[in-house]
Amino acid sequence: MGSEKRLQIHKGASKHSSSKISEAIKLFKEKSIDIEVLVQVDDVQIANKYEQDFIDLYDSTNEQYGYNTFSGGNSLHRLPESTRQKQSRSREKQMRQPLKQETKNEISNTRLEAERFNHRGEVLPKYLGLRNAKDRCGYRISEYHPLFKDSKQHSFVTSEYTKTSVKDEKFYEIMDEKYKLCFEELNKLNRMMTKNT
Repeated sequence: MGSEKRLQIHKGASKHSSSKISEAIKLFKEKSIDIEVLVQVDDVQIANKYEQDFIDLYDSTNEQYGYNTFSGGNSLHRLPESTRQKQSRSREKQMRQPLKQETKNEISNTRLEAERFNHRGEVLPKYLGLRNAKDRCGYRISEYHPLFKDSKQHSFVTSEYTKTSVKDEKFYEIMDEKYKLCFEELNKLNRMMTKNT
């Protein structure tokens, strides 16, 4: 998707995330962030390998040197114990304090307005989300859509691929189909919404 788009994703996520990179973006929000492209490749597997190599070379999972949590390249490495403890404390604190409706609305608006991308790095339309989970991949219509309850189907996923699967040509073909189906359903809902106004 390119470094500029990836940076935009990090900036959007920093509004409701407490990851290392999100905290740094919040801390240095007044300053510009310089991006240096180390290498450009077209193949995802080669990109994953380079990512692992550069994270290792710059020791960027070490908090002294970088913001990476994992060793990259769709790795399955566990989070460091200190990070897991911080996340656990944060979740416990959030669970003790129910969110006000105003805060919930602000979070949902932020998520809807954030620039999001599909499996090919193209910008997603509002209310359409990429599902890239531990057990399945695909697309879904957001529950924030005003006519979400009227959708005949709101989730278009495949269990053939998971978050950690190697993304081959078949993956892209399946995801193209899931995207198309979800996009068509979203368009039906949007047309219904236009008729109602």
